[in-house]
Amino acid sequence: MMILALDPASKKTGWCVMLPNGDLQDFGCFSYPNKMELNQRLHNLRFDLCLLMKKHPIETVVIEDLEPRRGANWGVGFYAQAVGVCKAVAWTYMDSPQVYGVGVQTWKGSGRKKDTIQAVNMLYDLALKDDNTADAIGLAVWFQKRMEYNPLPPLAEME
Repeated sequence: MMILALDPASKKTGWCVMLPNGDLQDFGCFSYPNKMELNQRLHNLRFDLCLLMKKHPIETVVIEDLEPRRGANWGVGFYAQAVGVCKAVAWTYMDSPQVYGVGVQTWKGSGRKKDTIQAVNMLYDLALKDDNTADAIGLAVWFQKRMEYNPLPPLAEME
């Protein structure tokens, strides 16, 4: 299954497309200016994801999803909306949507950003400095392994 892994955030959304054999097909980070209004960031995220979904024959989408957090703030509010945009685009552009949400503590544990970057760089012989892209790749690796031995159920459409 070709996997699109997404790490949504308030300013950057890391992403990667992983082939069934674990090789990276493509990866990157959508980045939006700090001064851009929230609704414009969400619009741009939707547009960028649509282009990405049209470019690659994605079969499965895994998104770093919300977990209960203490103290909601603007960043968490945007994050929730960004996750919603990612889910909506996935459900729209796939014939048989297989969309999964995985909490950060589930796949990453208490790992530090620099540790994830270092592990991904070593695994794929990359020189990433951006934790958003590294998180997306790390999520895809974790998800692919998890689905081999203990599959997760997909999210219900429009939950």
